[in-house]
Amino acid sequence: MNEDNSDADILRLLRDGRSLREVSQHFKRSIIYVKKIAVQHSVQVDRRPKRIFGVDRELIIGMLKSGVNTLQIANKVDCSVGAIEQVLSQYPDIVECRQQIRFKAKCLEHQNCILSALSEHPDFHRGEIQRECRASYTWLFKHNQQWLYENVPPAIPRQFRYQGGKNNQKNEH
Repeated sequence: MNEDNSDADILRLLRDGRSLREVSQHFKRSIIYVKKIAVQHSVQVDRRPKRIFGVDRELIIGMLKSGVNTLQIANKVDCSVGAIEQVLSQYPDIVECRQQIRFKAKCLEHQNCILSALSEHPDFHRGEIQRECRASYTWLFKHNQQWLYENVPPAIPRQFRYQGGKNNQKNEH
């Protein structure tokens, strides 16, 4: 591919209103290269704001506190995810709050899996629930063992666990 032709095509797409990111992906060039071509030829490109002030900042902080995804916030406020994460990094208490929100959501997801398996199979023993919901059982065992043991059937005492299998073996011989 001829370098001059690709530069002309880059300029054409930028003048048509395409973003730096779109053009760089289309021509498999870096954003910095595409931006350099635009600057050399005085083509104005829309760039996302790097700094956030005032009302937007308060809106972002509120959304961050409520656990909204940074990509969704960036799209709503029309700025980069990096700018949102920069605001987030200035508030360590919000970072911790978001971790707790995600943990609670994950916990609820796994608890619902166990509860739905229990409602579908009320006669299942603990081991059968464990096999049915392996990922949820393991996650709850590691992170919320108290809830898990309060809600799954009690363990079968060791002396009774394999009685059915042993009796069957003895009767066969």
